[in-house]
Amino acid sequence: MRLSLFRFATLAALALGASDGHAQASALEPFTARYEVLRDGKAQGEAVMRLERVDGAQWRFTSDVRGTSGMARLSGFEMTESTDFEALPDGRLKPLSARSEGGISLRRRSIGTEFDWGAGEVRWNGDAKPEHRGPAPLGADTVNPQILNLALAQRLRAGAEGVIRLDMVNRGDSDPVEYRVRGRESVSVPMGQREAVALHHRRTDKDREITLWIDPSLPPAPLRVLQREDGADAYELRLIELR
Repeated sequence: MRLSLFRFATLAALALGASDGHAQASALEPFTARYEVLRDGKAQGEAVMRLERVDGAQWRFTSDVRGTSGMARLSGFEMTESTDFEALPDGRLKPLSARSEGGISLRRRSIGTEFDWGAGEVRWNGDAKPEHRGPAPLGADTVNPQILNLALAQRLRAGAEGVIRLDMVNRGDSDPVEYRVRGRESVSVPMGQREAVALHHRRTDKDREITLWIDPSLPPAPLRVLQREDGADAYELRLIELR
């Protein structure tokens, strides 16, 4: 989320642990979800997310984001991210490796993430800045930004209520994050209008908040993701198609 354009990928990647422990998880199911990406209410790009089984309990979550309008299109913005993870029996998602590649036409970069569960730490390589290479500690509820929304959806499908917590590793750091289950709300997206559960997160160090709307009856892909900054809508994902 350094350059404003990189917030496309951050939202697509954003997308936790229930306060009373881990509920029995719903089984993961492969899906492909297509989103429109908006900035300040105006269309800027498109994101496609795919969840596929690799082998047994191992899965791969991939997101492709590209600019289609405005500065995002003119700059040639494209970003591809993938995370391999293990779906544990208690519903937690255990990241194993991740890679991010892309950017604007004149400034492409590639960053890998290595999760060493034996050593209990995660490191970053490739084009990551020295101060962003880690190591950072790993915990039982660690996720990276890309599978955050997927983990949230899984916890909701397992019946999580109240405050949902995770540890998120990103750019050389590990920080606790929490989302509050706000309850059922009606949400309208290009795919249609549905009843969904809203989850809300507020940054304590910045005037920034994120709300997700998830329908637990659907595959674990958010219907809508909204980031507000300084009291105004900033970046948004709206579901176009889910299959």
